[in-house]
Amino acid sequence: MSPDISIIPKDDSFVRKALILLDSQKRAWPLLRDNCDLLKMVKTREFDFDGFSIKAQFNPARIKSSAADVSANGVERRDCFLCIQNLPEEQKTLPLLQDYLLLCNPFPIFPEHFTIPNKTHNPQRIIGSFGSMLDISRLLGERLSLFYNGARCGASAPDHLHFQAATRNVMPLESDLEKLLARNIHTRLPFRSSEVYLLDDSLRRFMCLKSSSMDELKIIFNLVINSLQVPEEPNEEPMINILSVYSNDCWEIMIFPRRKHRPDQFYSHGSDQLIISPAIVDLAGLMIVPREEDFLRLTGPIVADILDQVVISKEAFAGFADKFRASSSQLR
Repeated sequence: MSPDISIIPKDDSFVRKALILLDSQKRAWPLLRDNCDLLKMVKTREFDFDGFSIKAQFNPARIKSSAADVSANGVERRDCFLCIQNLPEEQKTLPLLQDYLLLCNPFPIFPEHFTIPNKTHNPQRIIGSFGSMLDISRLLGERLSLFYNGARCGASAPDHLHFQAATRNVMPLESDLEKLLARNIHTRLPFRSSEVYLLDDSLRRFMCLKSSSMDELKIIFNLVINSLQVPEEPNEEPMINILSVYSNDCWEIMIFPRRKHRPDQFYSHGSDQLIISPAIVDLAGLMIVPREEDFLRLTGPIVADILDQVVISKEAFAGFADKFRASSSQLR
């Protein structure tokens, strides 16, 4: 499937082509058009913490993703919705690099929300695909952010490698990052021409990489993965979510190590249940809430508890930092 080539200039930038595709799909695909219209009316709430904010977005169209059965049995029972032969007739594709396609996400969180699946049905694994993520992020430029959800911590298609792209600066962390870095809540580890930060803002513990060198970012990322790998799961990808932005010839990569897929509230019953399944968007400050009753019940302490449950613990983060320092010291 491909969009009508008459509406997409051959020599235009990729982002321009993506936006033309989005406009065309809104006009031709009722599901996408209706959900984009609903997105304009979503309710939001903001919770202020120490120098940063977390927003909650009431978005009922996201219930399918938030409550998705991503167990091995659940995935096996359904057709893969990212394989080209299973796409809805209305959904068109735009080729990206050699191995990827760009699709308009019919259940958007952002004004511009795309899914970028690999052409081949391979499991969701960033190992071996991080270079592609950097290439795609550079193509998206300053208009769109790129993100990755691990198979065990947010991906609703854990059986099919994919990224997502979204309107820049909708996730609060994108604008809060420099304020966080300006505070004394991080450790800075120089790495050749790159900068590596370990941050703990009391709710989230994550790593930020800044570099203009793709080669250095690949080396650092391999060290990160090796430092997060646990002996008990040698064949499992560490639980991580990643956000990548590219501007002024430089990447900013935010990596969130995880300890848990969903908070305890997700599995509770009755009035104690909250259908909130944190992925990178939530960790980056935009908590997606598909049920209105949950949206209205949220408080700052509940938001803090949910995030603290799913991100890596302080103790594990300290252990990871020690491993990373030791493994990177010889290469700096």
